Amino acid sequence: MISETLRKTESSLWGDINYSNQFHFEIIEMRINTKFALCIENNGCEDLEKRKIYQILPDVDAASEGYLRVIDESQEDYLYPESYFIFVELPRKVQDAFVEAG
Repeated sequence: MISETLRKTESSLWGDINYSNQFHFEIIEMRINTKFALCIENNGCEDLEKRKIYQILPDVDAASEGYLRVIDESQEDYLYPESYFIFVELPRKVQDAFVEAG
């Protein structure tokens, strides 16, 4: 009975470690793949502000259609025309602050 309890505890511990590692790698991947863009047009979109920097998530399908997946003012990601944005390079600390705040 004790050995069974130890196996269950060990199993759950390894599960937690694996989950934690997976989450850690997802955060790293998000930071590597995340880009940022300055909004230059909103054409009546209430969830976009001109002259504001937005986090852009990778979306190959959207990009092939001329759209970007943007985390907007609602804190959700939506597709907007690529022509509404100009990509910008930000220092790593600023990028990290964007990702952590989201």
